[in-house]
Amino acid sequence: MNGTGNTGFDAGPQMAHPSCCTREQARELLEGLRRAYQSILPAERIVFRSIVTQAAREYNSRMK
Repeated sequence: MNGTGNTGFDAGPQMAHPSCCTREQARELLEGLRRAYQSILPAERIVFRSIVTQAAREYNSRMK
């Protein structure tokens, strides 16, 4: 165990940054997120979008 969570994907050799993944892994993750997002009710999507928007604002403010 290397201390990273089990995402179900074999990351193979670690790249320069621990959160890096291959294009194929990124594609699979995005497809899974898209399916999950499409499976929730429209009212839940509004809440989800507001949470993601707020997280993006906080992340962007830290990166400045």
